[in-house]
Amino acid sequence: DGVLSLDPVALSYMLRATGPIPISSGDTLDENTLVPLLLNGVYLRYGNLPAVQANMAHDAVYALVVQAVFGRLTGGALDATKLIGALQQGWSEHRILFWSSHEDEEALMAEVGLNGELPVTDDSTVRAGVYLQDSVGSKLSFYLRQSLQLSHAVCSDDGRTTYRVALRLQNTMDPAVAASLPFHITGEWAKVGTLPGVNRMTVRLYAPPGAQMGPVTINDGPATLPPMHDTDYPVGKAIVEVAPGGELTIVYYFTLDGNADRDFQALVTPLVTPTAIETTPLDCAAIPQQ
Repeated sequence: DGVLSLDPVALSYMLRATGPIPISSGDTLDENTLVPLLLNGVYLRYGNLPAVQANMAHDAVYALVVQAVFGRLTGGALDATKLIGALQQGWSEHRILFWSSHEDEEALMAEVGLNGELPVTDDSTVRAGVYLQDSVGSKLSFYLRQSLQLSHAVCSDDGRTTYRVALRLQNTMDPAVAASLPFHITGEWAKVGTLPGVNRMTVRLYAPPGAQMGPVTINDGPATLPPMHDTDYPVGKAIVEVAPGGELTIVYYFTLDGNADRDFQALVTPLVTPTAIETTPLDCAAIPQQ
C-alpha cells in the first residue's frame, strides 16, 4: 500500500548510522565507498567479461550490498540520531521519495516538504524545475559536475519579470581512457551517433504556469527548441552532449507576471554530486534577442 524509493547517495548517508559493513566480495561499505562501488567500481571490476557474465557479476554484488545494508539497518545496532539526520538530508535533497495509498499518510508527507511534485510558485517565491535525464543508457553521471545560476529582473516596459536559468555541465572523465571503458559505463553511444564517454543528456526546464518561454542559448549560441508543455507548465526540452574533459552551458529565459520582488528558486534532479546553486543579478542588456 505504499512505495518508498531512495538512490545510492541517500543510502550512503544512512551508513553513517551503521558504521562500516564488510561484505564477502572483499569490499567494505561506508558513507564514502558505497556510491563509487555501485555507480562505477563494479562496472570497472568486471569490464572485461562478456556482457551476460558481467551483468550476473554486477547483480551478485548488488545482492550482497542490499542484504548487508538492509540487514544492518533493520537488525543491527544503529546510531538513531545519525540515521534520522541521514533521512532528513536524503528527503531534503529529493533522494528519498514516498507514496502511500492512505490519505492521512500522504497528508503527513505534504507537511514535511515536497515529495516529487512539480515545483509550485506562490506569492513569495517563483519556482522552476531543472530536470536532467541520461539519454545514452550510461553511468556517465558519475563523472558529471553541474552548477546552476539563477537571476531575475524587470527588463521590459510591460512590467513582466524576466528569469534566467543557466546550467553549467562538466564531464570530468579523462578523454584518454574513455574508449577503453566498458559499455556499462559509456552506454549505447554508437546507437545514438556519439563517441565513448560523451555524456548525452536530455535537459528540461519547467517554467511556472503562466510563464512565457524566451530565448535559449547553448554555449552562447542560439538554440531553437520545440514548444512543449506538461499540463500548465511550459517546458524547454534540449538534448545536449558533453565530451570527456569538456563542458557546456545551457541558458533559459522566461518571463512571468507578478511581484518582481519574489525569491527565485529551482528544483534540480538529484545527481551523483550536489548541484551548486547561486543567485546573481540579471543584466538586462545581455538578454539575447529571439
